[in-house]
Amino acid sequence: GEVPGLVRLLRVFFAKVGVFRSLLQQVMPNLFERFQQALANKQSASAAIGLLCAAFRFLPFELYCNHFQAALAACLSRLESIKIIELEKDLVVALSIFVKVHQDGAAVLRLALNQRKEGLFEHFLMEVWLPGTARIQLLQRRKICIFGLIRVMQLPQLPAAVFEASCHALLRLLRLRQAGHPVLIFEEIFNNRPLFLCKKGEGITPGDEFQVAYNHLEQAELKEDIWDVLPEIQDVTTAKVAVKQALAPLQEVLSKVEGVVQALELILS
Repeated sequence: GEVPGLVRLLRVFFAKVGVFRSLLQQVMPNLFERFQQALANKQSASAAIGLLCAAFRFLPFELYCNHFQAALAACLSRLESIKIIELEKDLVVALSIFVKVHQDGAAVLRLALNQRKEGLFEHFLMEVWLPGTARIQLLQRRKICIFGLIRVMQLPQLPAAVFEASCHALLRLLRLRQAGHPVLIFEEIFNNRPLFLCKKGEGITPGDEFQVAYNHLEQAELKEDIWDVLPEIQDVTTAKVAVKQALAPLQEVLSKVEGVVQALELILS
C-alpha cells in the first residue's frame, strides 16, 4: 500500500528536476532498482509503471538513459511471464508519453527494442501497443495515446502492415462508441478533469479513475494538472487542428491505406 504514495512523492521531485537534478542523478540507479522490485510484485506493478510515467513526463532522457533499456526489458519480461491487461494498458500510456515528450522518442524506443531482439519493436506494436489502445477507455488517457501513436507512425521505414494497423488503431482512438452509436472522442475529451487521477474530495462520476484515501499523499500533490502533456490543447477546435497538423507529414502514405483519409476527414471536419 505504500508504493503508490511513494511514487506520488517522487513525481514531485521529478517535476522540480531543475532544483533536484544533482540529487536525482545520484539516486537514479537505486530508483530503477526499486522500480524493478515493485514491477515484480503483482500488487505494486501498476505503481511501478506510474513511476516510469513520471520519469518520462518530467525528466530529461540523459538523466535515465543508462537505465532505459533495462527498464523496458523488465516490463517485457513481466508481460511475458503473465498476461495482465491493466499492466499492458499502463505501459502503452507510459510509452505514449515517452515518444511524445522526447522529440526522438519513437526512434530511441525502436532502437532499444530491436537491440534486444531484431524486429521486436514491430512485434511489440502489433501484439501489445495497438491492441492496448483499444482497451484504453478514459478520455484523458486517450489524448496522449493519440499523439503518441502519430509519433510512432511518423517513423521512417515502418512496415506497410504495421502502418496500416496503426491507422486503424488511431481511428479507434479518435472515436468513442456510446449507446451503440459512434461518437467523436474530441466532443468529450476536454472536460477539465485531471489526467490519470481524480483528487480526493472531487466528484467521481462513472468512468473516472480514483485512488482510495490511504493511497493518497495530500502533501505530495502539485496543484496544477501536472500530467497533461499537451496543456495547450483544451478544446475541440484546437484538438482537431493539432491532429491535422501532426498528420500532415503522413498524407501521402495515409492515402495508400484504403478508407483512412476519408475516415479522418469525417472525424476531423
